[in-house]
Amino acid sequence: MIHSDQLIRRSKWIADGLGVIQLTALTGATVNAYLIESNKHRILIDAGYPSTLAQLEQGLATLNTSVRDISRILYTHTHVDHMGGGVALDQFVNVEHVAWKGTHPLQQNYYEYYERNNDWLGWIKRIVPPGAIQKMLTNVIKSAPSLPAKRVGSGKVKSVRFVPFRHIEWVGDIGLQCLDARGHDPFHVVWLAPERGWIFTGDVVLRTHPPITSFLGDKLTSYRETLQRLDRHRETEAVLPGHGMPRNDFQESLHHAWSLSRNVHDVVVQALQKGAVSPINLATEMLPSESQNLVRLVSLLSVIHSQLLIFEQNGIVVRHNYTWRLFPNKILPRFMEQWGVGGLVTFS
Repeated sequence: MIHSDQLIRRSKWIADGLGVIQLTALTGATVNAYLIESNKHRILIDAGYPSTLAQLEQGLATLNTSVRDISRILYTHTHVDHMGGGVALDQFVNVEHVAWKGTHPLQQNYYEYYERNNDWLGWIKRIVPPGAIQKMLTNVIKSAPSLPAKRVGSGKVKSVRFVPFRHIEWVGDIGLQCLDARGHDPFHVVWLAPERGWIFTGDVVLRTHPPITSFLGDKLTSYRETLQRLDRHRETEAVLPGHGMPRNDFQESLHHAWSLSRNVHDVVVQALQKGAVSPINLATEMLPSESQNLVRLVSLLSVIHSQLLIFEQNGIVVRHNYTWRLFPNKILPRFMEQWGVGGLVTFS
């Protein structure tokens, strides 16, 4: 059980030995870092952006902790809003970085890896036709601070320890199990503390569907398989996401994430049955007018595109310029025919 308010208020203790620190980037985007303290051991789960390092230090101070008290950082995934702050912090303190053993961005220069693979602009131009919307979306991407501007330090960390799935990392008397959660990021894990009923989900279980971007190696099929695996942990109560409020409703939040992904599938299928599908037009139609902002639009666009790629790779649809069309005499699979195995079948 955690103490959950409607507002995080930057940093606060939400359970015995568990604190949350909300960090805000220059773009206004927020991300959570978590402090775990047990038997004088203190670790972080995720660490925000390089550009939010001062906020992280201030947040820890509010929790009567210094960055120099942090012995380890456990990561849910490699995106710059989760891992970038830890890479930056490494330049000032001695801290051990703990990640799944397949996380090769930490085996090299992190900043260079991220810049090589960060192709949002190219992706937008490949799936959105030239015109006002494409220009508007590219301006949104360009307006975000570029990675070189966010760099703090060299991008190489001094001490890394890689662990396998199901490894248990002990923080005093709190055990955190590393579980496979790939999909939104090819290196994504969640950290489960079964005796406390906590699960740190990174970007897997959110109130909106996380982006699924093929150029970063994300896979929508893997993301859905992750949701199915997480349904095995029904005894877990508190969901501690990378964005948004910590909540005491893990099963409900998991159900919500599953429903969001199923809805994208179903809407894409219905649109293909009517004719050619433009991902950007469909994303605009799906996003409620009161919720529309360009960041959410790009995120939804990435999921729609990923769903179309699944159908394309299975020979069900064909692409022509900026639209996808159903092959003649092809039958689109029902969602539960693909994903009805496992506990989440009860969510249909």
